[in-house]
Amino acid sequence: MELAVEASPARPWKLLKERDFSLLLTGQFVSALGDKLHYVALGVLVYRLTGSALDVGKVTLATFLPYLLFGLIAGAYVDRWDKKKTMIAADLSRAVLVSLIPFVIGYSLNLVYLISFLCTTANLFFSPARMAVIPAIFKKEDILTATSMDESAQNITEVLGFALAGIVTVLMQIEHVFFLDAFTFLVSAFTIFLMGFEFEKSRAAGEGAGAENTPDVEEAVPDIISQARNSVAAAAAAPEASVGDDAEGSAEGLVESEMTVRGEAAGEGGAAEETGSEGSEAHHVWQDIVAGLAYIMKTRILADTLLTYCIVLLFFSGFNPLVFVYALQALGVSPVGLGVLEATMAVGITAGSFAMVAWGGRFSKKGLIFAGFFLSGVTISVLGLYPWYPLALVCFFLSGVSNSLFLIPIQSIFQEETKPSMRGRVFSARFATTRVAFLVSVGVLSLIANKIGVNRAYLFSGVALLLTSLVLLARGERVAAK
Repeated sequence: MELAVEASPARPWKLLKERDFSLLLTGQFVSALGDKLHYVALGVLVYRLTGSALDVGKVTLATFLPYLLFGLIAGAYVDRWDKKKTMIAADLSRAVLVSLIPFVIGYSLNLVYLISFLCTTANLFFSPARMAVIPAIFKKEDILTATSMDESAQNITEVLGFALAGIVTVLMQIEHVFFLDAFTFLVSAFTIFLMGFEFEKSRAAGEGAGAENTPDVEEAVPDIISQARNSVAAAAAAPEASVGDDAEGSAEGLVESEMTVRGEAAGEGGAAEETGSEGSEAHHVWQDIVAGLAYIMKTRILADTLLTYCIVLLFFSGFNPLVFVYALQALGVSPVGLGVLEATMAVGITAGSFAMVAWGGRFSKKGLIFAGFFLSGVTISVLGLYPWYPLALVCFFLSGVSNSLFLIPIQSIFQEETKPSMRGRVFSARFATTRVAFLVSVGVLSLIANKIGVNRAYLFSGVALLLTSLVLLARGERVAAK
């Protein structure tokens, strides 16, 4: 009997010889650094102009609202569009939008919120197209290595980008940081333009006449620009944003990782229905969410995990957007200190991920989840009680570790306990419910910080998270005893 032998994956440096992959990695590394510069500069600038936690938080709400509105259907359209043109159009549109911020921020914050909304919307179409490139250009045995290299590059930009952002915002006029970010989008667009995208050409040739019915992104761009003009005009006519909201969250990695699930759900039932209308596509999306929620409710472990996660998110998610206010107001540090804080949390997340790979299998998932919740509550409470920068660095690192402690097991439970034919719909339902919890948390904690101060808001968040963790743990023990 002849045994099947798996092909061994290529060494990482050999994968870099793939021209498209090297170009993609280079462009995204530069662009991701620009994103971190933008993130820190915008939070600092809005807070300096308004002195309001609530106004900084509105940036977060504007940034995450597109995920809730369009996140579940964007991938379906990207599958039908030319990915190279989609990515270039998204990068160029973001370059233009970001470069407008220095000109409009002194006129109306509403325009800044609109630009943040439109930039995120463009990213919703860019990210699924980018994530489709690696599996398309590599053999199956090389995909994991290539994906790991991509993730490693993203992790490096998390640490390096935040540290660099603090320094750059001090060395140059903060408004000019947005021009630098716009330039990084142009670099990304140029590297994508240089990519061959041979797999796209092969797919187009294979589809033949059927491809003629596929909407081209070039046809969609004029409509998008027209809608953007109307939106800008409406925002300009709107009254000035009221004082009060909070900062921009750093959960895009989690959101981006969940954005691909729509494609999996669509692939189960029939890929032949490519010419469906926009309305029917939205209808199918909601059907998937309802079906996913029904499956979760029927599966006890999924229902308990999702409910627990959403309850905790209500107290935890508002933590990141308040970092700007906490660093600049409570700690009294410069943007450099703020950047180091953010970088320290990114190091904690990376360290926690490595720790989970090395030792996570020795502990129960339930134990890891509640340990992560409890550690998050402790660190946030300490930040609220003792606003001292050296201590804050330790707490931010531990907060990053705690994030990995609970997030990785939760993702694992959903992957293991959901049958393959339902994963797309279940992940879509999870995405929708957790985004609602996130937005509620950001809004409520921003209001609390605006009323009683960021220190007390952190203390409230941390204590509430601690008590919730203990109550949920006690409830779980009682259920297990029965």
